[in-house]
Amino acid sequence: MPQTPEDQARNDIDRLLKLAGWQVCDRDNFDIDGACGVAIQQFQMAKTVGEADYLLYVGGKAAGVIEAKAAGVSLMGTQAQAEKYAVGFPTNLPSWDSPLPFIYQANGAEVLFTEKYAEIPRARHIFAFHRPQYLLAKLQAGKDAYFSRSVKNMPPLPQSNLWKIQFDAISNLEKSFAADRRRAFIQMTMGSGKTYTAINAVYRLIKYANARVLFLVDRANLGMQAEQEFGGFTPPGSPLKFNEEFIIQRMTESALDGEARVCIATIQRLYAMLSGQVLEEENEEISSMNAPVVGKPQRVEYNPDIPIGKFDLRKV
Repeated sequence: MPQTPEDQARNDIDRLLKLAGWQVCDRDNFDIDGACGVAIQQFQMAKTVGEADYLLYVGGKAAGVIEAKAAGVSLMGTQAQAEKYAVGFPTNLPSWDSPLPFIYQANGAEVLFTEKYAEIPRARHIFAFHRPQYLLAKLQAGKDAYFSRSVKNMPPLPQSNLWKIQFDAISNLEKSFAADRRRAFIQMTMGSGKTYTAINAVYRLIKYANARVLFLVDRANLGMQAEQEFGGFTPPGSPLKFNEEFIIQRMTESALDGEARVCIATIQRLYAMLSGQVLEEENEEISSMNAPVVGKPQRVEYNPDIPIGKFDLRKV
C-alpha cells in the first residue's frame, strides 16, 4: 500500500526525533525514565482535549507536545490546536509546568517551535527538533535565564573605547534583543569599525548573557583576520584579552570544540559540515558568490553533531 500524506509526515517526524536523540514510543509501551527525551505517540490528554499527536517527556516529566500535520499541509493556523494540548495535560501526571512550556508543529518537511517561557511567545521556524538535553538545560535554568531577560540585566555599555556610531549600533542591538526580537541587522559604512563593533557586542553577549556565537565569513583569510582581532581584543576594565577569558575556535576541520564560546567558520565549511562533506582548507578561499549555499537554497540533512541550539544566547 502506498503511504498516505499522514503516514509520510509521521515517518519523517519519527526520523527527525530519533536523529535528535529522542526515544519514540507508542502509548501502550513507553517508559518516561527510559531516556532523557521520550516522545509518546497518540497520548490521551484530558478527556475534553483528546489525543496529542506526540507528548514529549524530558527528564522524566512532561515538557511539550508536537502537533503533526500531513505532508504538504501548511502549519499556519495550527498554533491554537497545539496550545490546546499543552494546556490539557492531565494534572495527575508529572510535568515541568502547566501549560507545558514547549510546543512544536510539524508536517515532516518543516517545524515550528514556540517557547511559552519566552518574553513574547511566538512560533518560529527551526530546522529540526531540539535535543532533549538542550530542552532539559532550559528547564533546569528556569524562566529567568531566557535571553531577553539576560540582556535586560546587562551592565551599561561603556563609551570610552567606542565611536558614537559603534556605541549606537551596540546599544540598539541590545535593545532589540531585550525586546525579544530574534533577528537584528547592523549596517555600517566601510571604515567605521564593523569587526570591532561586532567583537564588543559579542563579548558582552558572552560575558553577561551566556551566549555561544557562530561568526561566519566568506573566505578563509577573513576567518584568520577575525581570529586575530577577537584574540587581541581587551575589554574595557578587564586585565585579560578576549582569548584569555574565552575559547575562540577557527574552524579548519569538521569538529566543534564544545567549550568554545566563539566559533569562526567560512560559509563553505559550515555547509560542508552540515552536509557531511570533506572540505580542504584551500577551497575555502572560493568567493562566496560561488559558494554552494549562495543563490538557490540548498537543503542539507540534520547533523546530530551540530544540533538545533548549538549556537544560542544561552550556553546549554
